[in-house]
Amino acid sequence: KRALINQFQALIADEENIGVAFSTHKEISEKWKTIGDIPRVKRHEIQQEFSRLQEEFFYNMRIYKDIKEYDFQKNFEAKQNIISKLQSLVNQNEIKNLEVGIKELQNDWEDIGPTKQELWDKIKDEYWATVNQVYDKIRSFYEERKKKSEESIQQKKELIQKMEEILASERDSVKTWTKHTQQVLDLQDKWKHTGIGQR
Repeated sequence: KRALINQFQALIADEENIGVAFSTHKEISEKWKTIGDIPRVKRHEIQQEFSRLQEEFFYNMRIYKDIKEYDFQKNFEAKQNIISKLQSLVNQNEIKNLEVGIKELQNDWEDIGPTKQELWDKIKDEYWATVNQVYDKIRSFYEERKKKSEESIQQKKELIQKMEEILASERDSVKTWTKHTQQVLDLQDKWKHTGIGQR
């Protein structure tokens, strides 16, 4: 019984996993019941010590549960705050701010501790739906930019072709030179105002 009391004291002092704590407590209690009688002179002292440890154990577990409950609630509120910031991010039009913001908020989300399962079930779908909404906006931006880039490349190819046609033409008079010069200047102006083509 002294050995069980020592084990019980160690359990109260060291074990932080509530599931393991209750399981070990059950084992200690069952072993305690199976041990036979001890000398009457020691019985009261030993039983009193064991009863005191029982009270301390259940008191600590109740406190631990209350702290866990508080932590779960605070984590839930912090996760809700992240979702709110993500929803604000959806309205952001500056793509770099979107890209930086989504990464920061996802890192912050991962740093928040766990919450109750029923609370987690309530917010995880909302979180991922909002994250996907932000990434869809980023993806749409780059798809649109790629489309515009391809259109710009095509326009520039057409301008090059027109320039080659002008260069291939004969210029046998001042009037023709003046006309072709103006056409080249017009093409240069169009080139400057055509978007940047990216491969």
